Amino acid sequence: MCYMKLDRINIPVFLLILLWTVSLVIVPFMIPSSYIHNLTGSSWAIDNFNQFSPMNIYPKVVYLIGDITCHQIAERSYYFNDNQMAVCSRCFGIYLGILIGMGVALIRKINLTGKFVVIVLLSVVPLGIDGTGQLFGYWVSNNTLRLITGLLAGTGVGAAFVVSVVELQNIIQLIKKALYSN
Repeated sequence: MCYMKLDRINIPVFLLILLWTVSLVIVPFMIPSSYIHNLTGSSWAIDNFNQFSPMNIYPKVVYLIGDITCHQIAERSYYFNDNQMAVCSRCFGIYLGILIGMGVALIRKINLTGKFVVIVLLSVVPLGIDGTGQLFGYWVSNNTLRLITGLLAGTGVGAAFVVSVVELQNIIQLIKKALYSN
């Protein structure tokens, strides 16, 4: 049974995440091969604008958003067309996972239950373990593991977003019904 509800929040957010995730994959093919590499920097900063400032507006915006939101460490990133992606492998996994989680929750009704909350919380545990272990030097993660842990966390977060919005919409409907039933 298709549960997809045309609401004003979930569908536009899903479409934005879809556009962003597709953009992350196609933009490296829109620029010359071997044009972008070694974007290593820090999150919540603009570290690499000089590398992508000459680009056309669409690739430039994608790389700028990636530069701001991700550390873009070169060794932790995938390359397409011999160009570094705008985000690292873990961030890409998170975005792809959010897209999958939202898609599943939009198609199939998921109820907000204790079991669902536990599953969502458990979905971020592998990312936390891998990221923390690497941060403190216990191991060096690889891009496949980063992608998988990002996918798991993103899927849980994406599904939780849709379920939360639906629950909030239901609460608002109940409040409206209570207020206007007099």
